[in-house]
Amino acid sequence: MGYSRLKKRLSFIKILAISFGLIGLGYAGIGLVSSYWLVLLVLIPTGIGLGLMMPNLNVWTANEVPDALRGRALGGLTTFMFLGQFLSPIVSQPARQSLGMTATFGSVGISLIVLSALLWIYRKKVCHAVNSTVGTVTAPQNS
Repeated sequence: MGYSRLKKRLSFIKILAISFGLIGLGYAGIGLVSSYWLVLLVLIPTGIGLGLMMPNLNVWTANEVPDALRGRALGGLTTFMFLGQFLSPIVSQPARQSLGMTATFGSVGISLIVLSALLWIYRKKVCHAVNSTVGTVTAPQNS
């Protein structure tokens, strides 16, 4: 609903940086709170961040690739999204066992906030490095 309005004002890379920041804010919040209700409250930014990230990555990918490869590219994006969801508990398990659940969420949250800041600061360099033609453009090309 709100993605199209936000996309009119911000580029793909800026929305991605904001998404990582919001997800990180929620995860860091989990590391700080101890009440079930407070966990639900701090997960609101995470949901907003994920809600922005999914359409942003799909539209950005669709705008970057040639028409003949669009289905394959979006299929690859979806595959890696689900692969990440599958592998995340396996990969994070050693940290959870050594640090505990809240410290693991907190450290991942801080890492995502740092990633968000780096993406924001170096957004043009990142888009150049991945040969993005529309990553820093505010309005979608195919509208």
